[in-house]
Amino acid sequence: MKNVERRTQQVLKTLLLAALLILPSSLFIACGESDDSPEEFPDWKNRNETYFNQLYTTVSAEVAAGNSEWKIIRNWSLPDDESFAVKPTGNILVKVVREGSSPNPAPLYNDTVHVSYCGRMLPSTSYANGKVFDDKMGQGTDPQTFTYVKRAVNGFVDGFSTALMHMRIGDHWQVYIPYQLAYGEDGLTETVDKVKHQVIPGYSTLIFDVYLKAYFHPGKTAPAAQAKTSAGEWAE
Repeated sequence: MKNVERRTQQVLKTLLLAALLILPSSLFIACGESDDSPEEFPDWKNRNETYFNQLYTTVSAEVAAGNSEWKIIRNWSLPDDESFAVKPTGNILVKVVREGSSPNPAPLYNDTVHVSYCGRMLPSTSYANGKVFDDKMGQGTDPQTFTYVKRAVNGFVDGFSTALMHMRIGDHWQVYIPYQLAYGEDGLTETVDKVKHQVIPGYSTLIFDVYLKAYFHPGKTAPAAQAKTSAGEWAE
């Protein structure tokens, strides 16, 4: 077990180093055409594609070696048939931080979840550890201190929904989502005072810490008696 944990820590360190190494040498001198400020996301498409493909190769080797702390999960909308070929970017990659002990199955696509998460991107010019674009967890590691949102599983990007549909209550995962299962080539923008601001640039690989606290099957009863759920109640 210690060997597995040590290998997992080495993999994480290697992934962070890889993200930093693929920063172009012109990172701090590449400027925009209109001013002298450094470009925040240089060579972004190539960097994100290279990072995810390298990560997929690394995780595939870990899974093949029997490291159960890593998972490769195909997008929820693709056939769950091993004979159906799936590109690396048709999957999400998961590092299991903590396993929950709930006997209940994972939520379904039309269920609602009570979930906490923190999302960030790969390292960029101003963000050595990746820009955090949405944080519900804060700095703590205790789920009791997290901030939670209630939202339909299908209310997230495909990669996030896929993760939720494989998690059990109490699971804490680190999820790596390729841009094809996130915000694609266009990215995410929001409008403030009628002015559009880019929150996430196109081609962004997203990294989420996700903790599932509870979920709700509308009009159904959870199969585990311990959950004491019925129509209109939550399984926690």
